[in-house]
Amino acid sequence: MTVEHAIQILEKSKQGEEFSLDNPSLFLKVNEVSTARLYARKHIEALTFAISSLRGEDCGIPAESTIELLQASLRSAQLTMENPSLFCVKDSAKRKQQLQNAKNRAEALTLAINSMRGH
Repeated sequence: MTVEHAIQILEKSKQGEEFSLDNPSLFLKVNEVSTARLYARKHIEALTFAISSLRGEDCGIPAESTIELLQASLRSAQLTMENPSLFCVKDSAKRKQQLQNAKNRAEALTLAINSMRGH
């Protein structure tokens, strides 16, 4: 995967998080909104840091919590690939696309995490 492609994938993930942050009632129960907004903000910050790192911008040393959040997203993508029947729709064409998206997200996150660690 190229760095440019990884950046595109992470930017798309960031846009999804921003949409969730702006429209929490579409996805959550009222009592879950404040926690979800906090998580979304942290995830947006982590994705922003990852994108900047992939672009080669000097963003300082990432907080360990930033890397841990990206690693959790990576594990989520890996779980989707390992257990498609739990996380994907039954329609075979849509499932194939969801699995490809998970694979791309995992590769992009791995590249970003390694970049942030200076590998």
